[in-house]
Amino acid sequence: MEQQMKKQRATWKRADEKLLLKCYLAARNDASLETDKGVKPKGWAKIVARLAKEGISADKG
Repeated sequence: MEQQMKKQRATWKRADEKLLLKCYLAARNDASLETDKGVKPKGWAKIVARLAKEGISADKG
């Protein structure tokens, strides 16, 4: 049986993760960005832009 390659996952430092959660909560509490189950794509774009401003890559690796 062939061994399957595992997908690479993103790694986060504790401070980076706290900033991500803080940005997510802010977007979740913004009526123009929230949905019933999460955040609209526009909200995720703002979250990623905020993380990039702090020098945090939201990409895997």
